[in-house]
Amino acid sequence: MKELCEKFYEFDELKETRDSLDGGDSDQISRFVRDEPASFTDYLNFFEFLGYLHESGQIELEEIRGMFDYYLRNLREHPAVLSYINDSAKGFEKLRELLKRV
Repeated sequence: MKELCEKFYEFDELKETRDSLDGGDSDQISRFVRDEPASFTDYLNFFEFLGYLHESGQIELEEIRGMFDYYLRNLREHPAVLSYINDSAKGFEKLRELLKRV
């Protein structure tokens, strides 16, 4: 958990994406979805990885909720981002399942 938290909260590219999504900048969010920059897909892949860890029994849902609940819920607050995640062509199967549970 310590390493996951460090990566999420200290890695500059994840910070920038997290701050943009948290701030609700609709223009920036639209650019993320349209342009698919690595920083955006890396951010989503972080949560995809959490979903994998949960599915494989390596991390409990309560641990994920305890550390990342706000940011997972934040993904659902942006229709364009949620639509992107729900597009099966993009992958993110584990993230979709994780979002159903939080």
